[in-house]
Amino acid sequence: EVGSAEAMILAATVLWAGEVLVAKRLLGGLSPLTVGSVRLGGGLVVLVAWAAATGALAKVPDAGVEVWAWAAVTGLVLMMIGRIMV
Repeated sequence: EVGSAEAMILAATVLWAGEVLVAKRLLGGLSPLTVGSVRLGGGLVVLVAWAAATGALAKVPDAGVEVWAWAAVTGLVLMMIGRIMV
């Protein structure tokens, strides 16, 4: 039996595959920085819209210091990895 979790995994996989195909085509004429920025910005818009639609956006400011610290550390680590790989 396929539940909602499996359906969400399938949808995420299909959307990711489509996004990769579009990004590969865009890389032919645009810089990787531009394509990456648009990908991240688009993802941010989708996540904020989803959080707003589900009512979770109101809970974001209530996140504790530990949550924000982990978010900052994760972002910094990923940024450093990105700098190393370029």
